[in-house]
Amino acid sequence: MKSLINFFAVLFLLLLFTESKAAPAGQNPNVSFSFFYDRLYSLGQWIELDDELVVWRPSGVSSSWSPYSNGNWIWTRYGWYWDSYESYGDIVYHYGRWFNDEYYGWIWVPDYDWAPAWVQWRYDDDYIGWTPLPPYAKFGVLAGITFTNTYSIHYSHWNFVPFRRFCDPYVAHYFVRERVKYRVFDRTREHVNFRYEDNVAANRGLDREIIEQRSRTTVTQRDVIFRDAATMKDRGSRSIGNTIEIGVPKNETRVRGTSELNIKRGERSSTLNASKVEIGERNRIQIEKTDNRKTGNAGTGTDTRFKGQTQTNERDNERVIKNPSQPVRIEKVERKAEKPAIEQRVKAQAAPPARQEQRQERAARPAARGAEKAAPSPERERKSDNERTR
Repeated sequence: MKSLINFFAVLFLLLLFTESKAAPAGQNPNVSFSFFYDRLYSLGQWIELDDELVVWRPSGVSSSWSPYSNGNWIWTRYGWYWDSYESYGDIVYHYGRWFNDEYYGWIWVPDYDWAPAWVQWRYDDDYIGWTPLPPYAKFGVLAGITFTNTYSIHYSHWNFVPFRRFCDPYVAHYFVRERVKYRVFDRTREHVNFRYEDNVAANRGLDREIIEQRSRTTVTQRDVIFRDAATMKDRGSRSIGNTIEIGVPKNETRVRGTSELNIKRGERSSTLNASKVEIGERNRIQIEKTDNRKTGNAGTGTDTRFKGQTQTNERDNERVIKNPSQPVRIEKVERKAEKPAIEQRVKAQAAPPARQEQRQERAARPAARGAEKAAPSPERERKSDNERTR
């Protein structure tokens, strides 16, 4: 009996070790920050927040806009897939997390694990609702979804619909109104159901059978196929019959040059506790102070596009290191302070230049000549003595 207990204890420790050392579940090694940047830079704004965390904010949305609202739900072999009608939906609803900041509004934090939808659920006998998982939620092979920070999502950030409208292609038309949303929120219970299947974080949510029973409709399952994003139009996703094609990079994404990156520094501190965010480590900006002599950068500002190459940033006192595994890293550069003018004058007086010495010598020559003329010569003195004698 004791040996059996020891066996299971060793097996449990081995599984924990495997999860900590294994690559993140569902992560494509070719999906990098550059891949996200290429797809999103023209559709919103990249912002650097506290703790050097880079996020993205969509443009052209109203104050009442929220993620996972303009699209429809599809059942797939990986669970509930959010089919967005927005041009950036193939990225921001299947990678990363969302956070509603008090100043910036809804911001997206990149991560590199793909899922059919990164949402959590609430439901009762009549209604079903969903909301984006916050950046504090991380996914593990064994543990599923765990949270790195205590965080409660306000009821206003949830979308609720009756079960019979859940799979409607225009589900947003049936959202519960804001003034009664808190009542539905109070009567529903929370549900999170992520599993690790085929190297993917599958979001099962509520089982299809439950949806069919309560909505009294038949839910068709669709298959998901991953294809090379370069061969697909606009490198997004598309539905063909009962198949959903997902575009992912098959080759390493080209690292963009420094002059091509447009990341704005945040105007204010964010309400997001960036120190508690453990997803998307490859999109953090690691700031390190360095000296120009250590970097050996001449400040050419050219786009080298090589791994580990140093480039000069257009922003003052910063230098960007381009690397595919850590696509954005800014190093602070300390410039040497200019010497005070007083110190320069003292140094000039202590060691005058050669031209200044020559000028002093030339200035002294006329004075010497004047002194020579003023002093009487011996011949003049003898002449004056003879004249006195006469």
